[in-house]
Amino acid sequence: MKTPKYLHLLSILLPLLAAGCTVSTTEEMGGTLTLVAECPQTRTANCGMRTEWIDTDELSVFAEGAGGFMNYRFGFTGNYSFRGYIKKLQEVSELYVVYPYTSHWKSPESLTIDVPSSAVQDGNDDMGHLAGPSFPLYGICHLSEGMINASIDMNQLLSVARFNITNGDDTPITVKRIDFTTPVPVTGRFTVDVTGGDAACVPVQGSTSNTITLTVDDGETIGSGETVSFYVGCMPFDATGNFDITVVADSNGDEVVSSKNVTDREIEFTAGAITVLNYT
Repeated sequence: MKTPKYLHLLSILLPLLAAGCTVSTTEEMGGTLTLVAECPQTRTANCGMRTEWIDTDELSVFAEGAGGFMNYRFGFTGNYSFRGYIKKLQEVSELYVVYPYTSHWKSPESLTIDVPSSAVQDGNDDMGHLAGPSFPLYGICHLSEGMINASIDMNQLLSVARFNITNGDDTPITVKRIDFTTPVPVTGRFTVDVTGGDAACVPVQGSTSNTITLTVDDGETIGSGETVSFYVGCMPFDATGNFDITVVADSNGDEVVSSKNVTDREIEFTAGAITVLNYT
C-alpha cells in the first residue's frame, strides 16, 4: 500500500515548521525572576525600630532593551521575596529596582518623587509614619546568565531628622506640632536618577518647600526634665545656614510657641540615616 503524497509532504514540513516556531519563541522568550530584598533598610511597615515588607508591596523593576527601558511590576511573595516576569530575561544583565511600583515611570534615570511636607506621629518615639510609599527605596541588581533568583540591597532615598525635645520647665507640656525650616528645598517634587551609585535628586522648580511640619496625634505630654523623640523625613542635604525649629505645645491649657534659630551650623542629612537635633 502506497503512502499518500500529502503525508510525505507533511513529514517534510512539520520539522521545518517546528524549527521555525522554536526560533521565534526563543527570540521573544522571557523569564520569571525572584528578587530577594533582605537589606534591613527595606521597610513599609514599621513598629519602633522593627521594619518589614507587607503583602500589598510592589516593586518597579526596570530592564533596558533595544527600545529603551521597560517598567515591570513585581509583587511580594513573602520572606523578603518579590516575583515578576521580564521579556528576554536572558539578555538582561542589570536591573534598577524602585519601591513603590509606579505605572507611569518610564525610566530609572528620571523618576518623579513627591516628598510629603507634613506628617503625623502617634505618641513618643513612634516611627510608623516613616514607612510606606511616601518613603521610596531603590537598588541595582546585577544578573548572570541563567539566574532565576537574585538578592538585592535596597537603599533609603530619604533622610530622617530626629528631634529630641526636652522640657526644661517645671510644668508639664504637651507637644502638638513641630515645624522644621531648612536653607534648601527638602520636601515637594523632585526628579531622581537611581542608576548611579547614589541617587541624584533635583528639585522641580516651583513645587518644593523648605519647611516640614509634624503634627503629634492627640499631643504628647513631657514632664519636667523629660525628653521625647519626634521624627520627620526629608530629602538628603548637606548645607551650612540658618535652621528654624518651632515647637507648638499646650501648658496648663495655654498654647505655647517656642522657636529656635540655629545659625551658621553645618548639618548633614544623609539618605538612610537619622540625624539628631536636640531642643530644650
